[in-house]
Amino acid sequence: MFTVGFNPVRMTILDMLAEKQKMNVTQIYTKLNIVQPAASNHLKLLKDSGVLDAKREAHEIYYSLIVII
Repeated sequence: MFTVGFNPVRMTILDMLAEKQKMNVTQIYTKLNIVQPAASNHLKLLKDSGVLDAKREAHEIYYSLIVII
């Protein structure tokens, strides 16, 4: 799980989600100035590693950090 986050782009995504609570892929790739497929790939890796949750709201999927207490 931790090796997934050590990529600079993924670390930035985690930082953004910690600040914003939830974001969709468009918000993420626009803010990072990367292409949508790259952002989606990073989000998939983070989600598959158990770091992110993804919830559909209408036509968008919003990503948020999974908080373990």
